[in-house]
Amino acid sequence: MKKKKNVAGIFFGSLLRAFVVIGAFVIIALGVIIVKQVVSDGEKNRQSGSNTATYADGQRDELLTAEPKKDKNEADDKSDKDKKEDSKKTLSKDINYDAPVIVLNGTETPGLAGEWVNRLKEAGFTNVQPGNYFSETTGTKVYSADGSGAALTALFNDAESVTGMIDQVETDMPLSDGQIVIVISNSDDVLSK
Repeated sequence: MKKKKNVAGIFFGSLLRAFVVIGAFVIIALGVIIVKQVVSDGEKNRQSGSNTATYADGQRDELLTAEPKKDKNEADDKSDKDKKEDSKKTLSKDINYDAPVIVLNGTETPGLAGEWVNRLKEAGFTNVQPGNYFSETTGTKVYSADGSGAALTALFNDAESVTGMIDQVETDMPLSDGQIVIVISNSDDVLSK
């Protein structure tokens, strides 16, 4: 024997089904919104990662050359002071370690200028900045208006000292006669080796 459905039962049954269908649509809509947001965030991250060329070489270099923190129990063979002293030994005593030095990345290796900035600071230089070089280079060149940068060639594998012509260096950095400008070439690309 079947029960007869009354009007109220039919109404509430239909209402319950409608709520279930509407709830399903809401869940599907929220899922679509979440997926769109995730895809959109992924696109933004990919685009921001590929736009690093718009940053100055120094900005990339600071991020790429940040040293990880060392464990206090980790012993180094030499202290930082000893490393600086060893670097200074390879250079002439006539070098002005406070002279403004600009290191330009003449390679396609990101972060190379920053690595050399760190090495020069370890050697005792106090005023060193990274930058970009906009032409091809066949070897590392150390430019200085008065030849004061010639002694720095000892720090590089294949460096040539160039006296004068500092104003002809193609870079995004402001240059002046008192500066030493180093253009790093592939022969001194310490990051890709």
